[in-house]
Amino acid sequence: MTADLDFTRLIALQKTDSPGIMFRGGSYSDWEMLALLDRVLSQAAALDIEHAIAVVDRDRIRRRLLPIDWRTRRPALGAQEPP
Repeated sequence: MTADLDFTRLIALQKTDSPGIMFRGGSYSDWEMLALLDRVLSQAAALDIEHAIAVVDRDRIRRRLLPIDWRTRRPALGAQEPP
């Protein structure tokens, strides 16, 4: 788990398939962080977080499947593709 915005870039450069959870969107209190983590873990099976990076903010959870290959970039779950 991290709030480091470079986390996904580092994972992509290392071509690793180690899962992770990244929190975005500002500073969170301990209570808010635990609530967000609970939300992720309650959806863990549906998100398949064993094979992905979950990007969590106050409003949504996005998922990037691993390993990340920027040459064949796959859209994050729930992300809108450009027209």
